[in-house]
Amino acid sequence: MPYSDREGERPSYRVSDDAAETTKENRRLAMLADLRDRRSAAYLEQLGLTAGWRCLDVGSGGGALAQWMARQVAPGGSVLSTDIDLRFQPEGSGNIEVRRHDIVHEDLPENEFDLVHARALLQTIDQRETVLDKLVRTTKPGGWIVVNDPEWSTFERQPMPPAFRALYDAMMAIGQKANGYDRYWGGRLLAAFGERGLLEIQCDGDAHAMRGGTESAEWLILAYERAAPLLIQAALVDQATVDAGLREARRPEFLIMGPTSMVCRGRKPGAGYWK
Repeated sequence: MPYSDREGERPSYRVSDDAAETTKENRRLAMLADLRDRRSAAYLEQLGLTAGWRCLDVGSGGGALAQWMARQVAPGGSVLSTDIDLRFQPEGSGNIEVRRHDIVHEDLPENEFDLVHARALLQTIDQRETVLDKLVRTTKPGGWIVVNDPEWSTFERQPMPPAFRALYDAMMAIGQKANGYDRYWGGRLLAAFGERGLLEIQCDGDAHAMRGGTESAEWLILAYERAAPLLIQAALVDQATVDAGLREARRPEFLIMGPTSMVCRGRKPGAGYWK
């Protein structure tokens, strides 16, 4: 997730260097991989991902999907796995390169990759339109761009325990203030792809049930737990509400529908189209 370490700028969601926090984030990213990687892999296979492709995975997090992609494109292909924080993925080896890269402030080569993939990235940054332009430019003519982001409108309209609801509202408020988080961006992906003249556009969505005490919910609860000091400091919630909300979400009877995961794909037109 993009962040700034410069004092006086927007608050950072970067995981601290504390060993316990790092371990907890590693666990959370592994949960997300278990929940989402199988679907992402199936979607990429539908595009014909095969040996020889050159791929880019932006905001790779734990890097598990990038490693899977590297196996699919061997021999002859390669994967560039990028993130602003590389502590949570293994170092590059074989046909996978791991690179620290700030997609907001740093450029990418043009017309370079057969497949460009980004999951749970564009929602988090207010420069999402500019970054999407970068992703299109770095894709080869005829190559694929695949973007996966959640859409929270169904999630927030369902009944949920009151303290957990307060935590959700606080997280969305501070995310929007801190880095321009857009909870509805997933629902706008189709239009964003169309505006860029991409071809063969397709957009699909799905959601899973979140159950207290299981990984289906814990990936989100851990994020709320980590952000709690920021939420309290911003006077969005107090400690009692945080404690109550976390307890509610970890009870066995906690059962809600997760956010809708929207995945959109499009093919870049031939040479000379994209300027």
